Amino acid sequence: MDVDVEPKINLSHKEIRVLLLHEFRLGPKTTEAANNICSTMNQSLVSARTAQREYGSFKAAYRRRSSIDFTGIKGVVHWELLPNGYTITTDPYCQQLDRVAEKLKGNQDRVYFLHGNATPHIAKSTRENLLKLGWITVPHPPYSPDLASTDYHLFRSLSNDLRDKQFKDESDVKTELVKLYF
Repeated sequence: MDVDVEPKINLSHKEIRVLLLHEFRLGPKTTEAANNICSTMNQSLVSARTAQREYGSFKAAYRRRSSIDFTGIKGVVHWELLPNGYTITTDPYCQQLDRVAEKLKGNQDRVYFLHGNATPHIAKSTRENLLKLGWITVPHPPYSPDLASTDYHLFRSLSNDLRDKQFKDESDVKTELVKLYF
């Protein structure tokens, strides 16, 4: 007598979690995910409540992971002091981008680059240079009367650090900046 009976498969919690993670990434709701797994395995392996609990942990892990810096770069990649009164135009800006690219070479597969809407940043030659470098430009929101986060955090911190300090020349300023930030 040939009876086609599938053997019952005992999956560990870890294996069930992998199946739920797969469903989570595909996008169905928790109830649908539990039903998909149960129908695929021809048995009642996962309840909707278990799927809800696991989905919650996946979402929490995703939020934690998305707040982590994945650049692999520690600290500042490039910095330079410009002469007093120096105006950045498109050409020096592109040269700075090339210097940054040289320092990043081999460290990054992809570079996502955020810069402002100032004229040197949006000029045609700058856009062409960014294309040549293969960088992905992240759109910058239009300027508003509010302070940018760099204005608030970096410059406020710098202002507090340099308060009441006297510098004889530019090299003293450079030395102090290196001491503070590097």
